[in-house]
Amino acid sequence: MIASRSSVPPTTVDAVAERLREQVLTEEIPPGVQVTESLVASRFGIARPTARAAIDRLVQEGLFRRSAHASARVPQLTATDINDLYFARGCIDREVARGLADRRTVPPQAHAALVDLLAATNQSPLLDIVAADINFHRALTDGLGSTRLTSLYNSLMGEVRLCMAQVQSKGLLTPRSIYDEHVIIASEIASGNSERAAEVVTTHLEHARVALLKNLENQDAQTSARPD
Repeated sequence: MIASRSSVPPTTVDAVAERLREQVLTEEIPPGVQVTESLVASRFGIARPTARAAIDRLVQEGLFRRSAHASARVPQLTATDINDLYFARGCIDREVARGLADRRTVPPQAHAALVDLLAATNQSPLLDIVAADINFHRALTDGLGSTRLTSLYNSLMGEVRLCMAQVQSKGLLTPRSIYDEHVIIASEIASGNSERAAEVVTTHLEHARVALLKNLENQDAQTSARPD
């Protein structure tokens, strides 16, 4: 079973949702593929209501999309999706950096995430790199102590994970370059440089956004070049 983040033992729904999450992020379940209750129930040997609950959880996280009367699918993020996601992230992440810099506070969990990211290499498991990257940004957000802001940020995390996983699977940015940028963010926060902290956050997010858009352009060009 997948280990729980709390002392409460994971349920079957927890374990199946976690396994589906891994399959989405590693593109074992690629974008656009239908994920039905019957498929999940058969794959994991579980009842359909349990499968439905696991699928619903990933829909809530943004890792699946489902329109009315349709099966869930892994979203195929467009350029518009990527631009909008990073716009929304920037609005939050910059204010988080400013707020923490005003306090000169870098949460301990952010330092722990930096240690994990420093240990990562291009050969490290994709999910470990993505987890360290996410844990750094989540720790900063949680560090402000605003439950509403944390909830808002968590609502973006499914699609953020998809983007981070693609960055790693396509080799768009190295773990070391991400670590180095995180260190600069943490340093500016610790120094109390609120506007500089916001600037380096913007640069950090822009590197990922531009890399993802360039990769998407290359994919579209390759698709267009294929013979009918």
